[in-house]
Amino acid sequence: MKKQWTILLGVGLGIFALILRKLLNIPENKFISFYLIFILVAFIAIFAINFIWQLRFFKKLTGLTHILYKEKDPDRFITENEKLLQTVRSPLNWNMISMNISVGYAEKGDYRRAKELLLLIPENQMKGINKVIYNHNLCYFHFLLEENTSAIAVFNANTELFRKFEQHPGLGGSIAVINIYYLIATGEKEQAKQMLEQAKSKFTDPKLEKDLADLEKILS
Repeated sequence: MKKQWTILLGVGLGIFALILRKLLNIPENKFISFYLIFILVAFIAIFAINFIWQLRFFKKLTGLTHILYKEKDPDRFITENEKLLQTVRSPLNWNMISMNISVGYAEKGDYRRAKELLLLIPENQMKGINKVIYNHNLCYFHFLLEENTSAIAVFNANTELFRKFEQHPGLGGSIAVINIYYLIATGEKEQAKQMLEQAKSKFTDPKLEKDLADLEKILS
C-alpha cells in the first residue's frame, strides 16, 4: 500500500510540475532542474510532516501507559487504545496499539483474550524490540494458560532473541520470568528456584511483583 501510494504521489507531482511548466513558460532546458528541485522539496516536506505525526502518535501511545500502571484501570486503557486504533492506517501503528490492547486484557487476568488478540498480529511484521515483546508475551500467555507445549515451542524458537535482551533495563525482568516458567515446564525445578532467587534480588520493577510471587508459590 505504501509503495502504491508513493508511486501515485510521484505521478501526481510529475503532472503538477508539467502544468506549472506550461503556465509559467519554463524553457525545456531549465525544466529538468526545476522538476528535480520541486520533487526534492516536496518529498522533504512530506517526510517532515510524516515524522512529526509519528512522533505525536508515539507520545500519545506511550502516554496511555499511566492509565494501566499508575491509575490501575485496564478497562479505560483498553477503551482509549481502541479509540486510537480507529485513527491509524499504518500496519506498524496498528500492531503496536493491538499489542497494547492485548496487554490491557492480560492486566485484567484475561490471558486467553490477550493471547487471541496477540495472534491477530502478523508475527512477520514484528521487528526489533517489538518482535521481542510480541514473542515474550505470547510465550508468557501460553505458560499462564498452562499451554506448556505451545509455550516451550515459542521459547525454543526465540531463545537467542530472548538471550540478547536478558540484561535490558525494561525487558530483562520479564525475560527472567519466562525463563523460570520454562525451567519449571521442562522439569528443572532446582535451577528454576535458583533463578527465581536471583531475579528477586536483581529486578525491583513493581510490575514484576505478582509474577515473582506466583512463581514462588509454584516452587514452594
